[in-house]
Amino acid sequence: MSPIRKLMKEALQRPVKQRAEMARELIASLEPAGPHRTKKEWDQEIQRRIREVESGRVKMIPWHQVKKDLGKIISRSRAH
Repeated sequence: MSPIRKLMKEALQRPVKQRAEMARELIASLEPAGPHRTKKEWDQEIQRRIREVESGRVKMIPWHQVKKDLGKIISRSRAH
């Protein structure tokens, strides 16, 4: 049995939560470095966006309007 198959067999015997954690770690290891943000960077971005909304600098768009606008864009792109 190859080392990978042996490792996989052992991993599959673990509880679901441990397998999920292992899967997350493996997937994260495949993501290239660069434009991806860390948790701290995402937290900072979220806080920045909240401040923009609360200050009135940006205007929120209701979901029904976004959905309607996207429907129009998709229809136009399919027509071409």
